[in-house]
Amino acid sequence: MNNFSQLGFENSHYEHTLRIREKAEIRKVAKYIAIAYLLTIVIPEVLTYFILDLASAYSSLKVITKIFTDPMLSLVYQIVLSAVIFTLPFLVVPMRLGLRLRDLVLVKRPKKGLILPLVLMGLGFCAFANLAANTITDILGGFGIEMYNPTYATSKTPFEFILIFIAVGITPAIVEEFAFRGVVLGALRRFGDGFAILVSSLVFGIMHRNFAQMPFAFLVGIIMAFAVIKSGSIITSVLIHLLNNGISVIISTATEIMGNDMAVTVIYALYFAVCLIFFFMGLGLLSGQGKEFWQPNRTEHTLTTRQRVNCFFSQPIMILNLVLSLLTALTLIIIV
Repeated sequence: MNNFSQLGFENSHYEHTLRIREKAEIRKVAKYIAIAYLLTIVIPEVLTYFILDLASAYSSLKVITKIFTDPMLSLVYQIVLSAVIFTLPFLVVPMRLGLRLRDLVLVKRPKKGLILPLVLMGLGFCAFANLAANTITDILGGFGIEMYNPTYATSKTPFEFILIFIAVGITPAIVEEFAFRGVVLGALRRFGDGFAILVSSLVFGIMHRNFAQMPFAFLVGIIMAFAVIKSGSIITSVLIHLLNNGISVIISTATEIMGNDMAVTVIYALYFAVCLIFFFMGLGLLSGQGKEFWQPNRTEHTLTTRQRVNCFFSQPIMILNLVLSLLTALTLIIIV
């Protein structure tokens, strides 16, 4: 074998070794993200079983039964449950991968001049994503396929409104961003920012386990992950998430109070119009950033993006999560 052929063989062997190593690293990260994800499914089931068992054993403790029957106590339970399942399980990821949590969850001041335009653009994008998801739901409804879309209790007092705002607006914005735009996105970025944005958004969408919410969650996951990477801070995505959910609570409360179809139509028309303005304001403010700003940071990899995505979702525990999520989503489909 001459020197040239020997060199070609060594390069080929080296690239093969790198591919094997990258696949192993991706599967390892996928494994611990999948474990955290699985715990978000298991913990609520275990807690619910424990609480119901406790209620049946101690019938005198009426407050236990009210947790699931009283709308406001149920909200308090959801707040606590969300805080638990989207924080503690996801601590497994940095612990098992030997990474520092502060390197994954970027809690710091966003880059100067980026927070306002990214938040405005993000809010506008959320409205478009909502419109797209509703369009898909309407199309399926035309074929007699309806999907259950969970709703929350409406407020009758200022205290109830505050509680709903905390449960729907504040809590998810903090804990879900910690989990998905913090831990998950941060753990995946070493395999490429574009890959990390795509996969973290797919996991975020699938995690909702509801076909009515999956498309919306996937789309907004993309814009929020993009905002975190470009601003260098999770604060940006928390604000987008908080404002989007908070506006939803305010609009729902307003429409419930008015109870007039025309008024509801006007409110939603104004909402989409304002979000459209926000979106283009954000784009305008970011127009001076240049072409490179809109592109993910390029890094060298032995695997293509498709191969990396396939490698991530072919991890056995991740497949289990996908199956469980799919089965749950199928149970929420209503054929009329």
